[in-house]
Amino acid sequence: MELRPATEADGEGIAAVRLAIGDAHDDSGVDPVYRQHLRDHGQLWVAADGRRIVGFAGTRDVVGARLLSDLFIDPSLHGSGIGGRLLDAVMAESSDRLTFASNDPRALPLYLRAGMLPRWPLLYLEGRSAALTAGDGATGADLPDEIGLDAAVALDEVLTGSNRLVEYRYWLGRPGTAAVACGDGAVGVVRCDGDWARLEHLAVAPGGDPGRVVAELAGWVAAERFLAYVRGDSPLARDLVSVGFRIVDSDIAMSTRPDLVADTLHVIHPGLL
Repeated sequence: MELRPATEADGEGIAAVRLAIGDAHDDSGVDPVYRQHLRDHGQLWVAADGRRIVGFAGTRDVVGARLLSDLFIDPSLHGSGIGGRLLDAVMAESSDRLTFASNDPRALPLYLRAGMLPRWPLLYLEGRSAALTAGDGATGADLPDEIGLDAAVALDEVLTGSNRLVEYRYWLGRPGTAAVACGDGAVGVVRCDGDWARLEHLAVAPGGDPGRVVAELAGWVAAERFLAYVRGDSPLARDLVSVGFRIVDSDIAMSTRPDLVADTLHVIHPGLL
């Protein structure tokens, strides 16, 4: 078994491994743009048995830590130790680490042995945009406004303490995606596709109301359905569930330190942070 950095020629093999696990969306191993993002700005490694790709792992260094964005092994080889070897390879020489683990009980011991502890669930919440209302008293300063790359990166850094230039370049390079600010107290990334809108990232100033911000954003995009990746300890999770949003999937945030993810982050893309 060979472990090595991935090449462009490994794309089909990586996609096959990811699809063998189950349905996959964009921003995953099936997506050549996402794979290139990891190769250009982080790490993308594969486990190869001869010419066959049997596993892959991806990382990005962000928020002062190493984020494990992907770790997938062909189901026929689960329990063989390949996942642990890949994890060791991509996490080498890192101390602060984090990932968003699936609920597969076989994954959790792997991350625990790597020094990461469970912190809170990341909830994939889906519902009708019409269920979200902004409430009374909105002012012009509260209403969403599409902003450019530099403005989004600057506001995000003020709100979270981290520079996400690489991530915003990736997001804004995707079709139908916009960076949106609500005054100077919130910044988010929204991706629209037909009747769907997906909130991929949202930072809100301390004391701000993330539920109010999301309601404004839902009205701004005018999509019928809305999906957001919401940290389970945020009041936004309660707000969305209370208006009928459903939890359609979840991950577990795991990290070597409890403070690696800023409290001002309420919506988090599990592979991009």
